[in-house]
Amino acid sequence: MKKLGILLLSLLAMWAFLATLGCDGERGPQGPKGEPGEEGPDAVIPAPDDRVMAIAIFNGTQKDHNGAHIVSLTFDSTAIPSGSVLVANYTSRPPVIDGIDEGPDVWGPKYSDLDLETQALADNYIYKVMVRAAYDDKNVYFLAKWTEVNRDEFVVGKNMEHLGWAYDDDTLKIMQVYEDRLALMFSAMESSASFWESQGCRDGCHLGDGEPDYMRTSSPSIIFDTWQWGSVRSNALGIALDRALSSAQFENDAGISPIFRNLFVRQRIEGDSTVFDSVPIYMHRYHVDNPDYISDDPMWIYYATPFDEDDLTSNSVVPGWIVQPPSERNDLIKCKGIFSDGDTWTVEFSRPRITNDRFDADF
Repeated sequence: MKKLGILLLSLLAMWAFLATLGCDGERGPQGPKGEPGEEGPDAVIPAPDDRVMAIAIFNGTQKDHNGAHIVSLTFDSTAIPSGSVLVANYTSRPPVIDGIDEGPDVWGPKYSDLDLETQALADNYIYKVMVRAAYDDKNVYFLAKWTEVNRDEFVVGKNMEHLGWAYDDDTLKIMQVYEDRLALMFSAMESSASFWESQGCRDGCHLGDGEPDYMRTSSPSIIFDTWQWGSVRSNALGIALDRALSSAQFENDAGISPIFRNLFVRQRIEGDSTVFDSVPIYMHRYHVDNPDYISDDPMWIYYATPFDEDDLTSNSVVPGWIVQPPSERNDLIKCKGIFSDGDTWTVEFSRPRITNDRFDADF
């Protein structure tokens, strides 16, 4: 009897389940449509918060840069621009990032002629830079335009080489030539913001004698989000170097960087001594059949073949940098520079207002 009771309960439960799958009963007529509610306001994405930034311009040498270590960047359209205040305009027509200034119709009416001063060990005599800033619901945009001057070791020109390789006394050595560069710097999200309000980049970048390879900040709590355009490295891909400067060194954003140095240190034994040589990692594959072939600098990794000095002659040159497709988050800062009128660079940047990198500045 107990098993029979369990069977009956199971059948009853199954019948109840199947009943729920059956058709609904007849429905009554639909009632009249109600009155529409009041219209709500359109969604508005607020302007970014004001912040402090810094700017630096290099003119084809290693250490020189003139810049402004504290620039007040405001998104208040009623603010007045000055030599230390940059007003960002809202734009409904995003600029094309091509190194061509489209003027106030795209960028808005306000711009700044920022004052620059010597920031490291050499004065490159560039004391003004015209800067525009704009934003929309998705991105922020910057344009910088400056004119080079002939003075001392600085020569007006389009510097399009950067630490490549060439023969010197029948030995392949690094050419100590440098690209033109522009850096924009912001306080990173994981950083001490109060430091920037009073010091900007001055007491951070300029440690290590101001040399780019030794730049660092003065404390682990101070991190710079750095956007760097280079006439060689950035123009090849249309992407700025997106890096964080910490108390240790420059660090690329996580993932695959769009460019890397064509250099490694090789160890060899010479007599009783150990000798360390700096040599390229790659050479252009066309060098194998034509040692005098001069490739583009930087060189796409698709054309790279392992470096072999036996395939070189005294006329050979080897690119100093290798470009490659970057991973996500390493291609967020679009940029392009154009050299015009024989003495003037115009460089544009674009980046999403919000990113997923903890060291990026958010807008």
